[in-house]
Amino acid sequence: MRHGHGARLQPDGSARFSLWAPDAQQVELTRDGQPNLPMQAESDGWFTAHVSNAAGLEYRYLVDNKLNIPDPASRWQPASVNGPSCVVDPHAYRWRTAGWLGPAMA
Repeated sequence: MRHGHGARLQPDGSARFSLWAPDAQQVELTRDGQPNLPMQAESDGWFTAHVSNAAGLEYRYLVDNKLNIPDPASRWQPASVNGPSCVVDPHAYRWRTAGWLGPAMA
């Protein structure tokens, strides 16, 4: 199965979380004010979880009950690079410069 890294928002507002942690025995998704969610161990070192109504959710990964880390593939770290990650909807951003093409490739 092919995995995307981090939190991937789905069309129904849920999110699929994926973390590659090949040396971990267990990984949990931690969310403020909610119980930790055990992530499913997949093949090749991947751990996955699915959460409904995930847009705006702040979260971390708890690896082997020792290491509580932000998502290394996060699109947004609202507090800092060491704070919790946040699920964002990439389609909700309103572009203000319609003609922007990015830098020219040399």
